[in-house]
Amino acid sequence: MVTTYVRAYLKRLGEEEWVHSNVRQKKRLSDYSIFIDTETSVDLLHNLKVGFYAVFRRNKIIIECGFFYVPDRCCKKEIKIIHSFGEKYRVQIMEHQKFIKEIFYKYTLTKKALCCFFNAPFDLARLAINGSFTKGERFHGGFSFTLTEDKAYPRIKIKANGSDYALIEFGSSVLNPHEDQYKGRFLDPHTLGWALSGEKDSLVSAGKRFDAKDKKQPAKEHGEITKKYLKYCARDVLSTFSAYQAMLEEYKAYGISLEPEKVYSSASIGKAVLREMNFKSFEEKNPSFSWIMKGKLMSAFYGGWCQVTYRKAPILCSVLDFTSMYPTVNTLLGLDSFLRAEKIEIIEDTENAQKFLDKIELKDINNKEIYKDMCYLCELVPDSDVLPVRLRFNQKKQTKNVGICEVISVKNFYYTLPDLLHSKIQTGKTPKIKRAWRFIPNGTQADIKEVEILGMKINPKTENIFARLVEERHRIKQKIKYVEEGTEEYNILSNRKEAIKLLINSTSYGIYVETNPKHKKTKINVFSNKFFTTEGVYEESGEFFNPIMGALITSTAHLLLGTAEVLLRENGHLFIYCDTDGFGVPPKAVPYLQNFFQELNPYHKDIPILKEEYSNVFFYGICAKRYVLYTLNGKEIKIVKYSLHGLGHLLNPFGEEEKKWHEVVWKDFLKLHYGWMTLHDFYAKYGSLYAVSKLSISNQELHKRIKKFNNSKDYVGQIKPFGFMLCGIGTKAINGRIVKPIAPYRKNAQEVPHLPFIDAETGETLCGVEYWRSLADILVEYLNHTEDKLEGDIGLLQRRKLHITDIEVCGKEAKNIEKQPYKVDQPTIYKKRVTGKEIPLLTKVERRKEGISRQKAYYWRKKQRTIHEQECHKINDKH
Repeated sequence: MVTTYVRAYLKRLGEEEWVHSNVRQKKRLSDYSIFIDTETSVDLLHNLKVGFYAVFRRNKIIIECGFFYVPDRCCKKEIKIIHSFGEKYRVQIMEHQKFIKEIFYKYTLTKKALCCFFNAPFDLARLAINGSFTKGERFHGGFSFTLTEDKAYPRIKIKANGSDYALIEFGSSVLNPHEDQYKGRFLDPHTLGWALSGEKDSLVSAGKRFDAKDKKQPAKEHGEITKKYLKYCARDVLSTFSAYQAMLEEYKAYGISLEPEKVYSSASIGKAVLREMNFKSFEEKNPSFSWIMKGKLMSAFYGGWCQVTYRKAPILCSVLDFTSMYPTVNTLLGLDSFLRAEKIEIIEDTENAQKFLDKIELKDINNKEIYKDMCYLCELVPDSDVLPVRLRFNQKKQTKNVGICEVISVKNFYYTLPDLLHSKIQTGKTPKIKRAWRFIPNGTQADIKEVEILGMKINPKTENIFARLVEERHRIKQKIKYVEEGTEEYNILSNRKEAIKLLINSTSYGIYVETNPKHKKTKINVFSNKFFTTEGVYEESGEFFNPIMGALITSTAHLLLGTAEVLLRENGHLFIYCDTDGFGVPPKAVPYLQNFFQELNPYHKDIPILKEEYSNVFFYGICAKRYVLYTLNGKEIKIVKYSLHGLGHLLNPFGEEEKKWHEVVWKDFLKLHYGWMTLHDFYAKYGSLYAVSKLSISNQELHKRIKKFNNSKDYVGQIKPFGFMLCGIGTKAINGRIVKPIAPYRKNAQEVPHLPFIDAETGETLCGVEYWRSLADILVEYLNHTEDKLEGDIGLLQRRKLHITDIEVCGKEAKNIEKQPYKVDQPTIYKKRVTGKEIPLLTKVERRKEGISRQKAYYWRKKQRTIHEQECHKINDKH
């Protein structure tokens, strides 16, 4: 018995259709900004010792600056150094609480200044004197901080999304009444830099990337206050301001009116660009669009296709990559017309969908004229058809993945037409469609406007925005070839090229399937391949949610990758692996594939559709997203590209002397394979090292893990939210419970297992390396990970054949690598609620599946029997 999972469209019970509004009230922003940096103790508690602030007016002039400190946490010598330093440089010196009331709240609350910290959640939690968990939906899983004992001042609420971004707002108070609550303006340049560059920079690397005027200089030691350390602290504030100014120049090139503090990712910028063009949301323009149809479309949505087909056997290959896969697919399908349409019409058109499927053959796939006729959703009962499925491929794990399998079922499924066409070219058998619906964009939204973005004038009424962005990036790539590297012009062009790439990615896919889980359980209507009412976590659709576009984009990407696979197979070549938009092929097959797919070029310029990223390299794959590309000269291995998936959370075990430690690991994996290293040698090298991760207490769930340590301690003695620490993967149990080690952060993480540590489960202090998992064990597990999406072990794997007997409805996949040492989030499973009257009708197996106990079943059988007897008595009395 195989259970597959499909996505759903959700509505709160009794809720009317809700639409996003593009109308934004423009407010005059304050001329003031305050930049703050804190320095803390170097233990597990990270208590504030000293900090520096600078207030700027109109982003140019410093009007005041100074140090603040906590007297109880600084010795007399350190306090003396702080005061003498302040006198020497004529800056203000004040105690922490005075700073909070007279400076922090004066500017951030009264003058509504922009408040900036690099890694803001950490610094704000250090400024606090107390903290608690937030309540309510908006800040679910977040924290609330008290900065002063005076309750007239508002608390600060923070909800972090891992290390990516955080939502930060003032709470209500006497000075900030709830009916007119000012939420504050908090900006983290770390987040803004990530949105602009796609890289998660430190302040040092952000300064270099954005060519900031004042770049941060790293400190050799932390914790002890010296004159040199105070200079470092003040310099950090100036470096943060300088990095922010440089980022602001980059941001202005987008020409959007969204305030920088409201930019949380590149998707924020992408949505702001569409908003600037005045695009209305799909739900706003189509208020009567069937909820049932949205559910069917979401059930047809599957993500990217990733798998290793040729496993644990080195093979010579070239890596090909589709140029801007999702924008190219958008352009081929004509999905820009769906974005600008006044309304989208649905027509049931089964006959034409089946005719199209019957007619199209493999040779027609490179005919770009056919793609605009593929905007169909189809219902079918799979009969040995090759289709994407979402399921637990490894029954020992809860993780659900998307794979392409041969499917048989008696259940009805919904797929878009490109997925069915992919099945036909894979099997040679045409899927039989039961019903099909065509989506037709009607009219053009009247108030769409022309904009200037990143130096380009774009008129979305007459231009395909996806094609225009891809063509502009190609033009810059060609131009940059003739510019000397390192020059100002080169840097400008290089930054612009990357900015356009991020904008392309952020507007071409993810925002059309964006859903945001609301955490609090409520009664909801579930629309998917079936409709039912239940109680569960509600997922709110994003602003530009459009399930037609979302489902068609990924299914057409499956079609293109599948076409490459079939072309290779027909010419006697292997389809070595695929990863969303790239795949590995034998070098001899490259010219043929490139020529075939070049016919699909939908752009005005001669842009190569299939690029050769790497040529004549060896491929060694373990499973999806775990592979390495390398060259071999005798016994000399040179790593060309490697994946970090599954290893990225581990800290460098070798220290500064070996910065490219992942390359070392992959080389040793290859040496094991070739027999140039024995397993004994491998354990000798890695057995004395330990698997250590850096963990930030970024949400309530992780904070509860250290509850026993924090019990009976005041805020000063607690491990605080957003503090970072080192954690190990437990290996030894005490009283049946695995010890989960946590310890203060150290640059040399390998020292920590040899020192006293805290058990996150009990709060006890323990010592002993036996509690820490060895790196060798983790790496051997990594190496032995199976490719569960396919059948086989070594060499060429085969497609799985599945007989699906059950379909369940699931929510958004929400994996968080930051929680990996403790927990990986799983999507919500939505099930129809079983009423008491239905329980006696269930079989024993069905009762177990629904989690209904024998006692509950007995109770309802007895109750139903009583009701039946009472009805019989009534009938007898009547006669």
